[in-house]
Amino acid sequence: MTVFMVASRYLRPLDEVDKDYPGHIAWVTSLYESGTLLVSGRQTPPIGGAMVLLAVDEEEIWTLLDRDPFHQLGHAEYKILAKFESTDFPRRSQEYADFELRWETRHSK
Repeated sequence: MTVFMVASRYLRPLDEVDKDYPGHIAWVTSLYESGTLLVSGRQTPPIGGAMVLLAVDEEEIWTLLDRDPFHQLGHAEYKILAKFESTDFPRRSQEYADFELRWETRHSK
């Protein structure tokens, strides 16, 4: 599995983007519930968002990103900033190792 750092950039004014925030949050919540999303949030200043996800490959990431209502409605576009394989201890936290293990367990079924 690969770690992906992804950023979005808003293509419309923030007041327009925020009108569809509930749908976007439902999508984000589904990524957390599936164990795919490690952390996410709006950039400062609010020009878009950022997230760290786990996936098998880049194709899987683009499939997930295409399901975001912000993307579907033309509010935002995505860019993969980095992709990498996490290293073993001691260069990662136990919390991240636990997250990775849960992801591997869910995706090995």
